[in-house]
Amino acid sequence: MTDRTPFLITVDVEGAVESGSYHNVGLLAQTLSNLALPATLFVTPDVIREKTSTVEQWLADGHAVGLHIHPERLGGDEVWLGEYHQDTVESFLYQGIDVFESHLGERPQLFRAGRWSFSETLLRALAATGFEYDASHRPIEHREPYRIHGLVEFPLSVYGSRLFRSRFLSWNVETLPLSIDALLRSTPRCLACYAATWRILAANPSYLMVGFHDYDLSEPPVRQRIERYLARVGEFTEPVSLNGLAVRSDHRVQIS
Repeated sequence: MTDRTPFLITVDVEGAVESGSYHNVGLLAQTLSNLALPATLFVTPDVIREKTSTVEQWLADGHAVGLHIHPERLGGDEVWLGEYHQDTVESFLYQGIDVFESHLGERPQLFRAGRWSFSETLLRALAATGFEYDASHRPIEHREPYRIHGLVEFPLSVYGSRLFRSRFLSWNVETLPLSIDALLRSTPRCLACYAATWRILAANPSYLMVGFHDYDLSEPPVRQRIERYLARVGEFTEPVSLNGLAVRSDHRVQIS
């Protein structure tokens, strides 16, 4: 163990929903191979079903694999998972669990909601369906891992400032996660991404969590910037999967 900040590379793996193509899943597999860093992959049921061998290889390579759900892709009429009643959320979760178990031979323990749709209802549904860890919370103040409803929540690493809040006031947004696929699309955004990263690290957090989507790798310049960023930040941190961090954090999570 080192005194470096644990670095969580998280990916929401969805394929290209509009076209039904899973080419980007292959690009992600190549990126993970190029980087040789542990990652945490939140995978939708359809990707597990259509690209089973790829997901199995990720597990064999030591990556953490969890479930990722967008309810509108499972028959829901609302895109925000946290807005549904608990029994409906549980039905979506069980659909994903069934695919996970039937194709991968194990039950998922990690979860992230599409669009970071976090709510108390979601947490209760996750606990009721046997999940242990969630990474959907975009916090304003509470930024350390904490225990709630029998789960351990790993909040997203977020950034924000007075200038940021004034710029995005109309969105009613105070913080944004380090979504590097959105931040690495231009030189000014790249500079902002690195600045936000170092500012978060300077605060000595329990971990640094960044995220992106597999489908953003289809743009070669963005893919190159993502790989460069992850490799660079990985030099100054301790890359670890959520499974590895969960074991380490069990003794220090805050009790809610």
